[in-house]
Amino acid sequence: MKTRHCWHQKSLGLGSTVYMRLRRLNELRHEHCPSVEKPYLLAIDTLSTETWVMFPPEQAALARAFGASPCAQPNIDGNRLVDLEYQPLPVTEESCQVFRLGTDSRPLSGLFQHQFPHP
Repeated sequence: MKTRHCWHQKSLGLGSTVYMRLRRLNELRHEHCPSVEKPYLLAIDTLSTETWVMFPPEQAALARAFGASPCAQPNIDGNRLVDLEYQPLPVTEESCQVFRLGTDSRPLSGLFQHQFPHP
């Protein structure tokens, strides 16, 4: 399999681990390909309920940075693999600030309190 013409994939796991890994992927996306609207796709395996990220050949650098493995083009048929139709957060000044704040020692939980005040 020629690496430059193959897809890449990596399991994001199950449950809440998906969100932690997806956050890291979005941080890498901001670094590696900020102008690409949809640099990867997410699918769920209906047998294992694992969430998978799949990278097309043109996003091989992002895939390698995330630790994805080469694979054949996925067959997202709506039966075994279902496309979650996930759209990554657009790269804006605000989204860059969110990812920058999330990497320091401050917790993200208080980051959005001004938008969603608690009663």
